Amino acid sequence: MAKSVEHYQNMLIPVNILIVLLCLVAAASLIFMPLLSIDLGALSGVVEEATGSATYPEEPSEPDEGGTAAVFPLADEEENPDASEEEVLDEVMNVVLAEAFRYLDGVEISLSTFDICRFSFAEDPSEVLAEGAIDIVGQAAGRLTVGMLLTSIVQEEHNVDLGETEIDTKVLFDTLSELEDVSTTAERDLVIATFTASLQEQLGTSLISDGMRDSIGQSIAELYDSTVQETKGDFSIEALVCISITKDSEGGTVTSYEELFGDLFGEGLKGEEAAPLREAVQMVANIVKYVAYVLIAYAAVWFILAVFAFVHIFTYNKKCTMWYVKSFGLTPCLVFGVVPLILRLFLQEMFGAIGTALGAIHSWTWISGGCYVLLWLISVFWAHPIKRKIKHADDDFFLSDEPY
Repeated sequence: MAKSVEHYQNMLIPVNILIVLLCLVAAASLIFMPLLSIDLGALSGVVEEATGSATYPEEPSEPDEGGTAAVFPLADEEENPDASEEEVLDEVMNVVLAEAFRYLDGVEISLSTFDICRFSFAEDPSEVLAEGAIDIVGQAAGRLTVGMLLTSIVQEEHNVDLGETEIDTKVLFDTLSELEDVSTTAERDLVIATFTASLQEQLGTSLISDGMRDSIGQSIAELYDSTVQETKGDFSIEALVCISITKDSEGGTVTSYEELFGDLFGEGLKGEEAAPLREAVQMVANIVKYVAYVLIAYAAVWFILAVFAFVHIFTYNKKCTMWYVKSFGLTPCLVFGVVPLILRLFLQEMFGAIGTALGAIHSWTWISGGCYVLLWLISVFWAHPIKRKIKHADDDFFLSDEPY
């Protein structure tokens, strides 16, 4: 009879191994994967609605007579003499925001527990904040600059009249980014060929002939080679963008967003004038620290079960309780995944802009949510039947006449 109990106990070994794996995946996802990820490009519709769909005109109607007024009507003192300075500034900000969000497609702000801890426990949280700002601005500047480079290559170097046709740089940017992974000239040429074929497909053969497509490919290859030469062997979109922006500057070329925007964000937070801002950032970090403790606790719940399940693999009693994970393990997924989804479904009908904004928010806490569901399935349909057999075997053993 004792052998029967031992046999059933050993049947829990694969159960415990699977529980360990699930718990480690859930804990790691709650620490390192984004709790919230905001797609700034998806917010462009919200910004346009909030700013009255203000955008720069493609061509001011009368550039010689108040081109600025064509973009900012309230700035025209003759047409709007009663416009206040505040109204003019609001109009300028609305137009700039609407235009800026056009180039943020694909740029995301991600926030994980690790990021929150890094910010809240940092000796100088303002430095961490500056790094995040540099990264976001760098991504946006990268997409804007690549779009301008492509337009310049097509229009100016190859005399293609695009007219009102706009180049959709999102797919092209992603294709061009593949150049960061090439190691041979053949691989480089293959990526560039894919890029130019996509450009030709987008604009049509009436604008981009096969010969012109090959010529544009040569121009891209020259950009690649000049970037590699400037960085002494490494190519990156970041280096390409920074070199393109600073190639004619007096300070010389730079190859990273940190060098390009460091003075704007990093140095700007170090002076005496920025002391109140640093104090405010520190105050926010102190508050966020408590959020970090809570998030760490939820990840720790999964990690504790992983440790217990692993230890019980080598003990006689291989059963381990998991009530704490069953009680609290789903909370992060509910807060960061399910609640925004429900709010978006309800608010989309009543408040379109709010629903659209919530649609730009994504969460990777679905990973821990999936692990939570799998844990319940394993518990109900695999572990519990075995535990019940162990209990019956134990009862039979103690009721039998077999010696201990």
